[in-house]
Amino acid sequence: MLAAWQDRKLMELHFVQVAATLLSGAVIGCFSWVTRDKEHWLGPASWYCCLILSLFAILLSSTEAFIFNTIKSPAHSVPLRERMSMICEIQGTVQKLAPSGDREKGKLPVPRAERASIRWNMVFTWQAPTMLLAYSVIAFLMGITIYIATPLYTDDTSLGGKAAAIFYLVGLFIGGAVFVWCSFWAYRFVDLDGPRESPPLTR
Repeated sequence: MLAAWQDRKLMELHFVQVAATLLSGAVIGCFSWVTRDKEHWLGPASWYCCLILSLFAILLSSTEAFIFNTIKSPAHSVPLRERMSMICEIQGTVQKLAPSGDREKGKLPVPRAERASIRWNMVFTWQAPTMLLAYSVIAFLMGITIYIATPLYTDDTSLGGKAAAIFYLVGLFIGGAVFVWCSFWAYRFVDLDGPRESPPLTR
């Protein structure tokens, strides 16, 4: 399970690198658009925020991808306990006492077990690149929505005016609804941590 999580996290970090790079290029292109009169200051501010968040997402995902690639390298054999410490806190051994009668007879050995608790700061650390990418996407959509919807609260009639703004908002609503619906059902019946069955051999 730990190896599967590390593989999925590495693929996720590679996706964040590509997506954040494309997003930063898109928002830089938006800076060359015609400035609209009486546009709310949140529009350009959202684009600036999107750019800086996407850049930090690229840097952080690249750093963490290097760590996971190093762990997977055959030249760097990392013990299981250290690999688990990337996400869990391994506490000291806990002695589980067997019943007194069985201990006196010497039939049952005294087993030892270790307790592990989630390191929430490490959960935040490994999830931070995806969070930064998600926040940058939200900031980008906020900026472009304010830019296009400016004619709805001003007398600006350029770039299609109110008709273009309404058409954009309809498309934004449809796309957002489809995204939420498909994101829910895509993982509804999928168990990523379950046992994987080997595919049947075919001749």
